Amino acid sequence: MKPKPHASNLRKGRHSQPGRVYFITTDVDEMEPLIETHWRDLIIIALKWLRDNERIWLLGYVVMDNHFHVMFMLHEGFDLAKVMQSVKRQTSREINKLRGVEGKFWLEGYHDHLIRDARDFWNHFHYIHNNPVKRGWVKKAEDYPWSTAHPSRKDDVDWSALEGLGWGLEEKIAGKQEAAGKQIGIGNDSSVSSQEVVGQQVGIGNDSSVSSEEAVGQKIGIGNPSYAMSLSPSDLILVSLLPSQRDLEIARVLGWYRIPYKTAPKTVSVDALAFYQTANFGDEKWSIHYTAPVVGHELTTRAELLRTEKDHPRANEQYFKIQIGSLERLAKPIPSRSWRRITFFYTTGERLLKANEINDLIVDSEEREILWTALKERGLTAERKYEVKQGVELDFALMCQLGVLGVMLGEKTFKERGGNKYLTFPESEVKENLPGVVKAIAKEVKGLGGLKKKKR
Repeated sequence: MKPKPHASNLRKGRHSQPGRVYFITTDVDEMEPLIETHWRDLIIIALKWLRDNERIWLLGYVVMDNHFHVMFMLHEGFDLAKVMQSVKRQTSREINKLRGVEGKFWLEGYHDHLIRDARDFWNHFHYIHNNPVKRGWVKKAEDYPWSTAHPSRKDDVDWSALEGLGWGLEEKIAGKQEAAGKQIGIGNDSSVSSQEVVGQQVGIGNDSSVSSEEAVGQKIGIGNPSYAMSLSPSDLILVSLLPSQRDLEIARVLGWYRIPYKTAPKTVSVDALAFYQTANFGDEKWSIHYTAPVVGHELTTRAELLRTEKDHPRANEQYFKIQIGSLERLAKPIPSRSWRRITFFYTTGERLLKANEINDLIVDSEEREILWTALKERGLTAERKYEVKQGVELDFALMCQLGVLGVMLGEKTFKERGGNKYLTFPESEVKENLPGVVKAIAKEVKGLGGLKKKKR
């Protein structure tokens, strides 16, 4: 996968914190080849080496076929990025020896979530151990050999470190999860999926509708209430399209969101989702009203996700199933000034908490931020990262009376058609001659009859 431009801007401010607990996810490059069963011990050996050599306190792990999750706390003097680089380098080398090839094995980077408290820890602890159960590989988490749920692996966990943190809530959390499972008919020992039990109640795959949000909430609970939403300024947020009311109910009641693998963004390992609602939501259209924390993801098929639609033309296509916690309604919605095409883009917790409209969420290069600020100060309102078709976007789009003025920084050019016009500037010119760039844009806007008045 090619790296997204300016992606590095998304992680500014995140740093290693010794004495704090991290939840880490690392994926196989391109999800292929899969991690053979006899390779999984190599990953566990690498993690235990870090523990035995006092780089980390190891607090839990699971090794799956296309990714692994690990939870640990850093010792003083050790850096998160260097620790993960060590694990990936060592395991890549050993696995590639067995494969008889060279090159990278893991997808570039990794996803890290800073555990906030005891409840957050035990939620993630039980989540990673339940991965093999959800995949149907075992009936009980403790039956899977490559996780710290297995009796032979329990001593891999530094229990004394947890005691030192005062996080002794395992029984309480486990009890609540078991009780919640019984309430909707899905326990750890049950082979019935949550979708089969609950999906019928929300009308997935047919024309029936949910009676009311309040009734559903009282009957089975809303989302995954154990996963509390608490945005941090450094959180990585994926703004995602919410096409219909049915998709909202799936997210709210069943606790997941689907993304086609073919059109997925660079990474789905994010801290939270923010949902952009389409015209199907009436008065709440073209805006973000809900967010939800991400607790994990897996690769599956559409047929497995929507089991009443097995004859759908895309039934066998691969999808990411993003497991999410409870939906939280924003105190102040984040609107778009007008209709715009949105599939996915990344933002940060800081931007989400401060945003007045969709454009405020965009994470961009320094030059584009400078030009965006200058245009606003001149009263030249523009749409940022304006998608003209899937995979093709303008840096800025100004909606004028006689057409659209597209502005690009760099070397990209667009063929003018209809009443639309395009300007391209070198990135360096923004810093060297900002007034001249803004003046040229203002002149083209005037030539296109001035800006349109926005209507919602």
